[in-house]
Amino acid sequence: MERLRRLEQVHVANPIYFVTCRTEARRAFLARPQVHAAFVQFCQEAARRNIFVGRYILMPDHARLLDRRYK
Repeated sequence: MERLRRLEQVHVANPIYFVTCRTEARRAFLARPQVHAAFVQFCQEAARRNIFVGRYILMPDHARLLDRRYK
């Protein structure tokens, strides 16, 4: 299988991922204490699988995550 020509430009040893997710129909759902507590628990579980959320912002209708994997 031929390798993508631009792969060298986008592949780095320790990538940083920036992810933005929004709620369906942009409903204001995320800005609640229960949602924040569940999200923190999710992040702790993810860390056990070697996935780390470095910083995050929970807005009423979307979330922004900065993920950094360390070796």
